[in-house]
Amino acid sequence: MDPIRYAVFGCGGMANGHASRMKSEENVRLAACCDILPAAARAFAERHQIPAWYTDPQELLDKESLDACSIVTSDAAHAPISLAAFKKGLHVLCEKPLGVSSAETKTMLKAARASGRMHMVNFSYRSYPALERGRELIRDGVIGRIMHVEASYLQSWLATDHWGDWREKPAFLWRMSRKHRGGTLVDIGCHILVFTTLLAGNVRTLTAQTRSFDKGVPRNTWKGYKLDADDSFAMTAQFDTGALGVIHASRWASGHSNALRLRVFGDKGALVIDSEGGKDKLQVCTGDFQRRHLLWNTLHVTTPEVPIYSRFIRSIRSGKAESPTFEDGHRIQVYLDACKESSESGRIVSIKE
Repeated sequence: MDPIRYAVFGCGGMANGHASRMKSEENVRLAACCDILPAAARAFAERHQIPAWYTDPQELLDKESLDACSIVTSDAAHAPISLAAFKKGLHVLCEKPLGVSSAETKTMLKAARASGRMHMVNFSYRSYPALERGRELIRDGVIGRIMHVEASYLQSWLATDHWGDWREKPAFLWRMSRKHRGGTLVDIGCHILVFTTLLAGNVRTLTAQTRSFDKGVPRNTWKGYKLDADDSFAMTAQFDTGALGVIHASRWASGHSNALRLRVFGDKGALVIDSEGGKDKLQVCTGDFQRRHLLWNTLHVTTPEVPIYSRFIRSIRSGKAESPTFEDGHRIQVYLDACKESSESGRIVSIKE
């Protein structure tokens, strides 16, 4: 079996996870890395024993013989690097969100399909065993027709120093700046939308509100960052099935470090997935006796989690696409754009794609 020659674009914090995971995959060879900051690229190459480093993505693509890559750059660079990589015949694993607009991600999806290569988006929570088991239960009709959905993604790093003081961490500060594509909607909203739509189906219409609250610093600016990105959002969705749902997220949720919860209610039962209870557990309330007496069973999913990095490599070797693909990434971007439009206009937005 020939080795898969691999490159990593972007050498920040998340890129370390990509590099470490790929080094642990059988017969994958890290051949090159790239970052616009020379010091970052050099240090990353030394840290992960990568033989070549670059500051220009196109130069890397022109000079290196590659099979696949991870794109872990700023959001604005996802599209140009993806398009260039597909043109060179590479398989592409891209960080979330896929792009900066649905118009852009539509172009990326078209290029991905035309290339004939594998393409995936790193929606990391998509691989939860409990999520896949819940999907199977819904598909098998265990909870019946879906009527109502409630989903939340709660963090607390603006309300507490559990993860450290946000005033001292650039990784927090850029997430609070519109200029740097920060905000709950873009940063973590895409995750809870993936979580929700995998079980509840596609969204037909939605309304949304986003809010940025005062942080208690002069002119709402700190260390050169304008802290104007949304801290919280709330949306109401109607799904293609006719079900209604409420989806919300916040960074002010004291008592929760990084909590994703999804509750799906059908006409024959309900299920709950809560990351704080474990990625391999879900609760179900089904059958006349359980529903009458408000009883819940906890199911322990024994199927092991297969991380997206492993599934990406598996898809390259098998030639069989695995989710989440660029199609999934584009669909989520359509929802994000609709949320922004609704928040700005105050209107219900219909999903056209």
